[in-house]
Amino acid sequence: MFQGCCIHAIASQECSSDGTEDIRNCFTICGYNCQTCSNVTGENRCSKCVSGYWGNACQSTCPDHCKNNTCFETTGHCFQCETDFWGLFCEKRCQVDNSYCEVSTCDKASGLVCHSCIDGYFGPTCKEVCDENCQKCDQNRGQNGTCSSCKVGFWGDTCQYGCHDNCAMCVQESGQCNVCTSGLFGLYCNETCSENCESCDVSTGECLLCESGFWGDECNHTCKLEHCQSTRCDRIAGHCNKCDESFVGSYCNVSCIKPDRCVSHKCSEDIGVVCTSCRDDYWGAECSNNCSNNCQGGCDIGNGKCSICVENSWGDTCPNMCDDVCEGACNQSTGGCLKCPLGTWGQHCQHYCPEACPVVCIQDSGLCDTCPVGYWTLYCNETCTGLCSCDKTTGECLDCLDGYWGVNCDRGCGDYNCSACLKMSGRCTECKTGTLCAHILYN
Repeated sequence: MFQGCCIHAIASQECSSDGTEDIRNCFTICGYNCQTCSNVTGENRCSKCVSGYWGNACQSTCPDHCKNNTCFETTGHCFQCETDFWGLFCEKRCQVDNSYCEVSTCDKASGLVCHSCIDGYFGPTCKEVCDENCQKCDQNRGQNGTCSSCKVGFWGDTCQYGCHDNCAMCVQESGQCNVCTSGLFGLYCNETCSENCESCDVSTGECLLCESGFWGDECNHTCKLEHCQSTRCDRIAGHCNKCDESFVGSYCNVSCIKPDRCVSHKCSEDIGVVCTSCRDDYWGAECSNNCSNNCQGGCDIGNGKCSICVENSWGDTCPNMCDDVCEGACNQSTGGCLKCPLGTWGQHCQHYCPEACPVVCIQDSGLCDTCPVGYWTLYCNETCTGLCSCDKTTGECLDCLDGYWGVNCDRGCGDYNCSACLKMSGRCTECKTGTLCAHILYN
C-alpha cells in the first residue's frame, strides 16, 4: 500500500506533505514502507520509515531481536534488545546458564553482567576462583584484594593464616577465637571450662551447656532421667525437656498410666492421672474404692454416693435400713417413710390420725383427708350446722340428709310420703316405697 507522495517545488508553488494542496505538483508516489518522503533535490528520498523498517528507501527490516521491532532508520541498530540478547543488532545471546552468577542482567552493550557471585568466585562473569581459604572475595578485585569472609579455621586479609589450635572459628581481622572446641574458652581457647561443662562462654567461661546428665550454673547437679526421653535436662532448673509416654511433670515423675478399673481418664502435671469413668461398683480418682453393697446401679465417681439404694435402705451410701413400720421404700436422703399404714402419719409414721378422720389423714401434716357426714374442719372435730354433709373448710351444707332441705338443711320435706326433696326448694323428688306423694312446692 502506498504511504504518501513526494513534494516538488515547481513555479515556487508548495505542496502539502500528503500531496493534497496542489495535485499537479505531487505526482511522485512514495515507495513501500515509507511513511513520508521528499523529492526537492530531484531524488526520491524517504524522510520517515514505517515502524520496523530502515534505510534510504526504508527497504530493510529491523533485526529480529530488536525490542518492539524498532531500530535507527539510518543504521539499522536496535534501540533496545529483547530479553537475553545484546549487541548493536541484538544478534548476540547472553549466557543465561552461568551457575556461578548469583544475580545478573544482560547489558545491550557488553552482554552478561554479573552483579553478585556465589561464594568462592569473582570477576565480571564470576568465572574466576577466589584464594584457597577465602569463602567470599570482592567481585571486582578478587585475588588482588581482600577476602570479605574466610573459610572456617582461617583469618587474615586473604585468609592466609590458620586459627589457633582448639579454635573452631576466629575473628578474620585479629585471629582471636570467637568459637572454641568443646570444653574450652579464652581468646585463644587455651582455658578449660568447669567440670561437667560441655560448652562455655568464650570470653567469661560461664557454662552454656552441661554434659549429658548434669544441670546447674556449674553443672554440679544430676538430672532425674528415669522417665525422660533425653539424656539432657534444662541447665537452669533441671527440668526434663520431653517425658516418656504416660508420664508428665517437670521431672517426668508423675505417672499417667491408666489404672485397671479406669474406663476413661485424663492426666495433668498438677494431680497426675484422674479417672473420668470407672468400671461398675468402683469410684475415686483412680477407681480404687468400692461402691457400697447396698448401691444399685453404681455410685458417684467423685464421692461414692449411691445412685439408687437397694430396697428398704437409705443414706448417701445406703447403710441404713428403712423403719419397719414403713409400707415399702423410704426417702433415700432422710429415711422418712414414703407411705404409712392406714391411721398413721409423720416422717416415720409415728403419729395416729385424729379419731374423727374416717379412713386416712395426710402423711406430712396429720390433717384429715375427708370428714364423716355431719363433721368439718381440718381435723373433722366440728359438727355441720344442719342435717347435712358440709364443706370441710367452711362448714357450709353441701347436701342435705334425706327428708330435709334449706340452706342449713333444717326444714323437713312437706309431704309425709316424700323421702327426698330439692335442697333449695323443698320440692319432692322421691316418694317413700309403696306410697304416693304430691310433687308440689311447700312454703
